[in-house]
Amino acid sequence: MIQTLGDHVLIKKDKVEDDEKTTTYGLYIATSDFEQELPRGIVMSKGAGVPDTIEVGDHVVFATNIGAEVEEDGEEYLIMVYQYLYGKVV
Repeated sequence: MIQTLGDHVLIKKDKVEDDEKTTTYGLYIATSDFEQELPRGIVMSKGAGVPDTIEVGDHVVFATNIGAEVEEDGEEYLIMVYQYLYGKVV
């Protein structure tokens, strides 16, 4: 597992199901930039500079196109500064 440093967090992105992109008849639904939902994920690691309000295991929503994508043990993760986390999913 990757241990993040400073004010960074390691996020495991939630998988988007293909069913969410198609209708029940199998038609593809194109979404505009305005209709896209914010990505969600789970905090897997946090640096010492991350506030205590963010804990490992929290489900969060975060900014799009932010962070560095990394792969570890066949899993894909994002490393980003915690300020790009918009909120926790409760």
